[in-house]
Amino acid sequence: MSHRTRFLSAWIAAAAATAALSVLAAGPASAATYRVYSCRDAEGDPVATMAWRAGDGPAAVYTDTCDTGGALSALLTSAATAEGTTAGYRFAVPPGTSIQRYRVWLSAATDAMTPSGAYAAGVGTFGELAPAVVEHGCPVLAGPTCTFGDPGDPSGAANLVDDTPNAPQLALLAACPPGAGACTPAGPQPARVDLYRSEVEFDDSAFPTVGAVAGTIRDGVRVSGVRSVRGEAADVGAGVRRVQLLVDGVVVDEQTAGGRCRTPYVVADPCPETLHAAFDLDTRTLAEGLHDVALRAVDAAGNATTGPAYPFIVDQASGRPAVIVVPGPARPAPAPETPAATPAEPERRPQEDAPAARRRVQLPGRVSLPATRPVTGRVVDAGGRPAAGVAITFERRPLGGDDDAWRPLSARRTSGPDGRFDVPVPGDSAEVRATAGGDRDAAATVRFVRALTVSASASRRTLRNGDTLTLRGRFAHAGGALEGRPVLIQARVRGTWRTVDSAEADAAGRVRWDYRFTNTTRTARYVFRLVLPRTKELPWGRVTSDPVEVLVHPAR
Repeated sequence: MSHRTRFLSAWIAAAAATAALSVLAAGPASAATYRVYSCRDAEGDPVATMAWRAGDGPAAVYTDTCDTGGALSALLTSAATAEGTTAGYRFAVPPGTSIQRYRVWLSAATDAMTPSGAYAAGVGTFGELAPAVVEHGCPVLAGPTCTFGDPGDPSGAANLVDDTPNAPQLALLAACPPGAGACTPAGPQPARVDLYRSEVEFDDSAFPTVGAVAGTIRDGVRVSGVRSVRGEAADVGAGVRRVQLLVDGVVVDEQTAGGRCRTPYVVADPCPETLHAAFDLDTRTLAEGLHDVALRAVDAAGNATTGPAYPFIVDQASGRPAVIVVPGPARPAPAPETPAATPAEPERRPQEDAPAARRRVQLPGRVSLPATRPVTGRVVDAGGRPAAGVAITFERRPLGGDDDAWRPLSARRTSGPDGRFDVPVPGDSAEVRATAGGDRDAAATVRFVRALTVSASASRRTLRNGDTLTLRGRFAHAGGALEGRPVLIQARVRGTWRTVDSAEADAAGRVRWDYRFTNTTRTARYVFRLVLPRTKELPWGRVTSDPVEVLVHPAR
């Protein structure tokens, strides 16, 4: 499964007539979609307008009467004459999602003015660094005066705008737009827009993540009575809607987020980013014998991820957990002891032939690289006694890798009376697994972690509008752990870093991002950087490159 997320974006206020970038839309098709309603739901009943967030521009008036069946409104007063003055709302888009389609019922109107400028009102989209532009309703090109829709018929077909946008953000605007020149109104309300209803459909390509099973179910392999099962799920898109408890692959219980995380959704990120789940599992309802328990997370769009399963044995007769190793090699059950018989002395075998399931491999959990001393492990038997002369095989995989990512590394034997062995130390971050005697039940893993270093560079430092910038980066010492994972592309806008896109790293930690400048009308300086977000699967925190500056001139 790819770790790629689309349009990991944040709001940038409409401004900066200096220059603009058109964000390239790329990425795989979504796994699921969900809808967010405002002002009225799918049945036409009034709902809140929590998803639309008002701006704070001058000479602007905002009203919201949606709860009583009215409208969400924004208008400019006659004082709004400066180019770039805007009254409006933005529709916040959470990371990991993009707007697939929107349906908006609205009316809009603009007044006459001098030929030097033109007002606009309606709905439109915008990129990360580009100001919003009215595309439907009364755009600038509509003429000196414009009316759109019918305020007397809020749900009528004349008010409907149905579009599939090509930009990651959505806005409802009444404006004297940038580039239109100064606006001179002929009336007290030169631009007005009223929204009566909206349905925004999101494409959610971010699957939730699920942590390991925890709780008293893990106190031992043999269990009885009531056991607690704990876990945590996270989602960077619309949030985690529910966590389900699975026993032998069947849902036996679930915990929902509650609150605003219920349909119809009225905000773009309706569910919590993290949901802590706690269940009580009554093992007395299960058959005696081997079972497994796992957690499944479902996000607001319906994307589901099942976490790793934990095996356990129901043994009500035990009354308490007992740590054992399962499954071990099949062995015949011992004959019952008979007082009249004297058991024969069992034949002694070399240490190498001892049952592998009775051995345990001891390793440090984590080693920081570069290692300052040799890394050693130890093999002991069930009684904790050292096991000498045991064959050890080593395998390696990237940090956070799947089970099928293990690759053979080397082999050696325990030496000396203490059952110790040297562990091969990789040059970069990796997990190394040591297995005693070829038995997977007698194995342990150590994580070798080396600090990441990151570099970033631009293909050219000086460009012109129409040129394509190639931003390259390299995260060194990850040891293949970053393959397919998203790296955020951020730009500095008005003193604040904003995420404008993401790109996948390859097995060597390399990242490439291509960007074509299309809206730079006068010389502007752009600053970019690469950011590797913190994830639960990997041991590093947030890693950020140094800024990279480029200068872009208008086309000749």
